[in-house]
Order: sequence, then structure tokens, then C-alpha cells
Amino acid sequence: MEKVKEKLKNKKANHESNHLHRKTKTTITIPTLDRTTSFLRSKRG
Repeated sequence: MEKVKEKLKNKKANHESNHLHRKTKTTITIPTLDRTTSFLRSKRG
């Protein structure tokens, strides 16, 4: 019983993280890339 519960919990967490990832991948990719590159540039420069 405990194992089944654990599996379900993992499945739910997995699903949620996948959903979050899918949601953020589309909206945040570009700004994050920009921020990362500018951050790297400022570190180098």
C-alpha cells in the first residue's frame, strides 16, 4: 500500500513539474536567454 501511495505521489509531482515546465518553456525562454547572455557578458566584460 505504501509503495502505491509513493508511486502516485511521484506521478503527480512528475505531472505537475512537466506541466510547469511546458508552461514556462514557452513564456520564459527568451527573457531568460537574454538575461543569461547579458549576465555572462557583464561577467566577461
